Parts: sequence; structure tokens; C-alpha cells
Amino acid sequence: MKAMRNLYTCSEIVFLFLLVGIIADIADGNISNKEFKEKLFEHIKKMHLEFEADVESLLDKNTSYQFLKRGVHETFFKEFELPGEIDILLVIEGMAFVIECKAFALQFNLSGMLYETQEN
Repeated sequence: MKAMRNLYTCSEIVFLFLLVGIIADIADGNISNKEFKEKLFEHIKKMHLEFEADVESLLDKNTSYQFLKRGVHETFFKEFELPGEIDILLVIEGMAFVIECKAFALQFNLSGMLYETQEN
């Protein structure tokens, strides 16, 4: 790493490693800049929604479905109450598939990935 009047240069891999470390610190609550943290999580939420839209698009193009809906809310069914939102509901030949999208690339540490898999 070289310094020249407040300008630092480093290899791409070192930069990415540092960036992931900063993001992990923010996610773990080790950085207290609330405004920055809120913006980061807004961006992550947007990326999750884009990932869900990509999955829905792939299913739409590659399956012969009877029903396909993204973002099925707790009040969608009148017969029963869901414990939470369904990311994607897909019906093929009378069989329902509940798809919970997990974008593990957006998790910055092992505990985040474990939380995502154990959440539901």
C-alpha cells in the first residue's frame, strides 16, 4: 500500500478484503454511523428484492406454471394465516412450491449465513 497526500493505492483484492471488513463491522454494529448504516441496509434490501425478481423471471421463462407470484403477504390466503411473507409462490400441475430466496453473497460472515438458513 502506498500513500501520496491522502491518496492510497492498493491491489484490488486488498481493497475488496478491506471493504468486506468494513461492511462486516457495520453489520455487526461495530461502526456507529447510523446514517451510513441505514443507507447500506437500504441498498442490501434493494439487492435482495432484485435477486427475488431475477429468480421469478427465471421461473417465468423456464417453467410451465399455473400460478406464479412474488411477495405473497400474510393476508393473501383467506383460509389460513401465514407466519410471514412468501418470497415466491409457484404452482405447477397442482403442486405448490414455496420459494424462500436467500442471497448468501449478501451475507458478510458465517453467522449471517447461519441466521438466514435457520430463520424459517
